[in-house]
Amino acid sequence: MRASILRSTLLAAAASLLLASGAAAAGPTRDPSPTPDDFLAPGGSLYCSFDVLIHVNVNREYQLTWTNPDSSLRIHIDGAFGAVFTNVATDTSISLNISGPGVITVDAAGNLTSYVATGPGGAFGQVGTIQSSGIFVYYGRIDLVNNTFTGHRVDVCAALA
Repeated sequence: MRASILRSTLLAAAASLLLASGAAAAGPTRDPSPTPDDFLAPGGSLYCSFDVLIHVNVNREYQLTWTNPDSSLRIHIDGAFGAVFTNVATDTSISLNISGPGVITVDAAGNLTSYVATGPGGAFGQVGTIQSSGIFVYYGRIDLVNNTFTGHRVDVCAALA
């Protein structure tokens, strides 16, 4: 499965760093969320039919991390996060709030055990069984481990076409 969730990349990286550093069994700790590099979603069947440049233009997100006695982690991501989506061929762009929030849990071995996001969140390409392709902003509750979604979504490709 190829899931290109902008925020899930940040969460996985944060969880890996925390596990590798042997974070103390205390919490929560509060850290700023890293800003991902610009991403060019190539035109074709996985994203839109045209190239889309995704640029994070607002990142005031932070992560609160709790380390449980069994060394598992619970990470809560919140704060302002926005991105500009640009159709490279036409230079048409839209700026969207995709700030979530989201909560993930990672077991002591570093395996993702839960990832639930609510509010506006961006999803790119294949996302489990929830989305086979495209670029969408989801409004509602999305569970990326159990592949469930309630709410509505906006088709970014259609908005940029």
